[in-house]
Amino acid sequence: MGADQCCSESHQSNLAVDGPLSDLPASNLNSIDDPFIKFEASLPFNRTLLPMMMHRITEAENKCGCKGFVTLAALRNQLNTPAWCELADPVSILSQTLLSQAFKSPNLAKDQIDSKWLRVWSILHCSGSVTDKSNELFCILQDGGFEKHELITAGDKDLDPVWHKICEFATSAVFEFTLSAGMVTSAVYTEDEIGSLLNYVEYLKEDWLEPIYGVANRLESKVWVEKVAKDANWIFSAAEMRTRLFAHADIRPRQC
Repeated sequence: MGADQCCSESHQSNLAVDGPLSDLPASNLNSIDDPFIKFEASLPFNRTLLPMMMHRITEAENKCGCKGFVTLAALRNQLNTPAWCELADPVSILSQTLLSQAFKSPNLAKDQIDSKWLRVWSILHCSGSVTDKSNELFCILQDGGFEKHELITAGDKDLDPVWHKICEFATSAVFEFTLSAGMVTSAVYTEDEIGSLLNYVEYLKEDWLEPIYGVANRLESKVWVEKVAKDANWIFSAAEMRTRLFAHADIRPRQC
């Protein structure tokens, strides 16, 4: 994400994102059997509305020099509610997750978190409407957001890395996070099975693009957002992404 996007607000929500941050109610983890869904729900992202989260990532990124990364300290300064208190502990599950390789890009230091990948994770796991999530996804894919881009193409060059990261977050990364957090006692899927899942990432992308574009090559930004929100919003559910990848790879989902 370029500096111009970093230093400006891109979302289209009517929410007053610069107001005080408050925590939404916590999930009842005891009611969740699936260890991967339980892990995702155990982090505080779903207790924060997406537009508020995106604003605070931008503010933290600005404090870090607008260089495409944030730190735990910068995030904690912005996310200062009780739900996010584990950001102050560098060995907490939340902190270790954000400092993991899944949130890195080349040349980032150990204490730096790629802000683009944090935004992608937030789209998956923060609370918010599918329209808000579609708006934010557009702004991740189109550097500069709606102000600079009236159209988006089916072959947009920025979709591939974002799509692969979403699939990674929904599968291999969360499998590793869940194991590291002790929510499973051993690896649920073999390396071969994970490799097979990731082999079908491109097939799943075609499944997602087809109802959005049909035979068209490009769409107006507003139309794209509407179509994603209405016809392809399963991209915003990590659990649904897993289910669809399992189906493509003909692997039976397991919990332990």
